[in-house]
Amino acid sequence: MTARKKPGPAPNQSIGAKSISGHTIGMKVAVSIPDPVFNEAEQLARRMNTSRSDLYARALAAYVGDHAADRVTQAINDVVDAV
Repeated sequence: MTARKKPGPAPNQSIGAKSISGHTIGMKVAVSIPDPVFNEAEQLARRMNTSRSDLYARALAAYVGDHAADRVTQAINDVVDAV
């Protein structure tokens, strides 16, 4: 009789390491997305031949980048207010 191997992490992968196939290691999150937005995102991901995770990561990075100027504007306003 052959002993069965216990399931465990893949070789060279530490316990608790999280990765998404084809994507870098990163934080996993759960969010609620309205069905129409989700469906449009699914279609876009297919057209772009990319994963849903990659699409959402790109979209969030673009959104955060678009709002980076808000921090600069606030810092300038804080300096002007202090003068």
